[in-house]
Amino acid sequence: MNANIEASSTGEARKDFVVADQVRKLADSTQELVDGINKK
Repeated sequence: MNANIEASSTGEARKDFVVADQVRKLADSTQELVDGINKK
């Protein structure tokens, strides 16, 4: 039972990491867009 709980927690942590990575990529893209607008 503990193994199942631990495996579930690991899966959730992985999902959180993937979401955080996507948020970082979105932030980077947004910054690039803002930089491009500011250069005009």
